[in-house]
Parts: sequence; C-alpha cells; structure tokens
Amino acid sequence: MTDQANLPDEPTAHLPDDIRTETTSVEKKAKKEKKKKKKASKGVETMFRTTLANHLRLSEMADQKANLMISINTILISITISSFLRPMSGMEGLLIPEILLLIVSLITVVISIFATKPSFSLRKNVEPRVSPPIDLLFFGDYTQLSAAQYREQLRLLIANEEGLYNSMIDNIYAQGLVLSKKYRLLTVAYNFFMVGFSVVVISSLIMLVARR
Repeated sequence: MTDQANLPDEPTAHLPDDIRTETTSVEKKAKKEKKKKKKASKGVETMFRTTLANHLRLSEMADQKANLMISINTILISITISSFLRPMSGMEGLLIPEILLLIVSLITVVISIFATKPSFSLRKNVEPRVSPPIDLLFFGDYTQLSAAQYREQLRLLIANEEGLYNSMIDNIYAQGLVLSKKYRLLTVAYNFFMVGFSVVVISSLIMLVARR
C-alpha cells in the first residue's frame, strides 16, 4: 500500500520541473495540431458535400428547363402539323410562317434533347491498376470491373487519403464538364427559340397586313 501511495500521479512527475513543463507544452501542441487537422478534414468534407449537392441541383434544373422546351415545342409541332391537314381557305399567306414555326420548334426540340442526353463513354476491357487509373466513383468506369476487383480497388482508395481526395476532385471536375455542356446547349436552344419564334410572329404579321 505504501509503495502504491508513493507512485507518481503523472508519467512526467519524476522529471525535473523544466523538462516536465517542456514535455507538457509539446503534448498540448500535439493535441492542438490534431484538433486543427480534424477541423480541416471536416471542412474539406463539407466542401465536397456542398459542391456535389450543388452540381446535382443544377443538373436537375437543367433537365427541367430542357423538358419545358421539349414540351412547349412538341405542342407547337402538333398544332402546326394539324393545321396543314385542314383546308387553308383564305389563310394561304400563313403557310410560310407555319413552316418556319415547324422548323424552329423541331430544331429547338433536337437541341434540348441533346442537352438531356447522357454523356459518358464506357471503357472496354478495363483492368485494375491501369494507366490512367479508372474513376472508382463513376459508374461508367467501375461497372467494367468485377465485384471483387471493385471491392479491392475501393478499399485501396479509401486507405489512401490523398488518392481519395484526388478521385473526388476529378469526379467533381467531370461533373462540371457535363453541366457546362448542358447549360451551353440550353442557352443555344433558348436563344434559337426566342429569335426563331420572334421571326415567325413578325412574318405572320407581315403576311396578314399584306393581305389587306
């Protein structure tokens, strides 16, 4: 009992005061560095999560806008085609504007479909540890592996923090390229429809005025 009572309470209790103080200071610094790294890691995870969520939301918005253009123009195409099947007594002057409307709507639909069209290329005969390495976070790549190969490669990626971050960065960049293409095509579709529809309306008014 006496020996146990005389044991030092701290591992550094037997050291001189100056060395013990220095050791305690080093331990505190190490704890602070550990906390900083943990906070930085959380910040990086939040950045990745926020970026991926924003990309997903922007992709959904682009698809909704493209679907809106497709719906509007398919209705216009249906109306225009049905008008061709009816007798155009007294309305022959509107034939050219109707043909223009049909062309504008058709081209707008095609561009909008290209905007929503899936854009990726499947790799054939992919082997693990190929150069360049495959993207294990993209289904177009990892579905070419067997389940065992994918499991092994993903575990190796998880164990390598730098490699994991690089893979996530590459994945975000690839999503950005897809989004850029979608919105570029959507811009072309909206601008073409806006200009084309204006031309159709103006030509229709000109034809109606000319008939009077």
